[in-house]
Amino acid sequence: MKLGLIGCGQVANLFHIPAMKGIPGMQVEAIADIDKNRVERFGRKHQIGRRYADHRSMFNDCDIDSVLVCTPPRTHAQIVLDSIDRRLHVLCEKPFTSSLSEMDAILKYVNKNLVLFPVHNYVFTPSLWLIEHLVRNRNLGGLEELKAHMSVGFNTWRSVTDYRTLDPAGVITDLLYHVVYVTQRLCGKTTEFSRVETGKRNRHAVADVSVEGWLENGARLRMSASWTALLPHFKILLRYPRSSVETDLIWHPYKIFTKGIERNQLPRPLKGRYAELRSLISVAHPSFRFLHQDFRNSVMSRSAPQVTVQDARETLQAIETITRMAGT
Repeated sequence: MKLGLIGCGQVANLFHIPAMKGIPGMQVEAIADIDKNRVERFGRKHQIGRRYADHRSMFNDCDIDSVLVCTPPRTHAQIVLDSIDRRLHVLCEKPFTSSLSEMDAILKYVNKNLVLFPVHNYVFTPSLWLIEHLVRNRNLGGLEELKAHMSVGFNTWRSVTDYRTLDPAGVITDLLYHVVYVTQRLCGKTTEFSRVETGKRNRHAVADVSVEGWLENGARLRMSASWTALLPHFKILLRYPRSSVETDLIWHPYKIFTKGIERNQLPRPLKGRYAELRSLISVAHPSFRFLHQDFRNSVMSRSAPQVTVQDARETLQAIETITRMAGT
């Protein structure tokens, strides 16, 4: 599997390239970025010889079968369409497109022989799998409430572009997007959003948001996201009549914590605290490796992907509703 990387920023540098190293049958063949200096630095650092100033030149010159899109969201739709036109499989950073209209334009040209895979990386967090396993295999009763909160300090990104603050919705389309797709994965779509509140603004973009609503099964939903917290968190809490399940997908990517559930009913932790600390220190969250393995398997073995463009569309639909309610 020969992959072309488009966009040589921090997300590709810190998360995607390290995650792909060592995965059998997966090779980054070429890279492209509109910033000539950046693509050269990136290529030297990661020892990738084929370097291009735009993705079309890379397509014309390289023998690749798939692409990873890590450019700003406003560019995703055109790059994905160009990739489909070249019959390339696509792994695209979130949000897959900037709008539902762009998403629907892409869906018109979907080729059933091509894999279109959104980077919903937290779906591949082992602790989320443990929650899914517990909920699916134990009779916990009807879910009463799902709370989810993600916070990452804005300056943590060290982003090479300012696309986050150029979007008035800010943290809604950035971090809350993760929260939405994780809650949809666990409990299905939201039937109603009853309240959306935004807080402090960072360079005219929303920096804090809290959302309340109701899930399809009648459970209460509370979601929030923030750029202003000192420490990163991605907390998930599910409340049942006599028990609760929780984790932090960033601090505890391998473990869950419960109340009111017998120990012998719990799935075993997949790894210990040492592995979790190592992932924090190295910024090597395990979800990215599992995501790339699933993308490779979907392309090479034709196995059904864990995440689809329909998942991305449902997430984007919720994000657009929340953005309208926030008045951005």
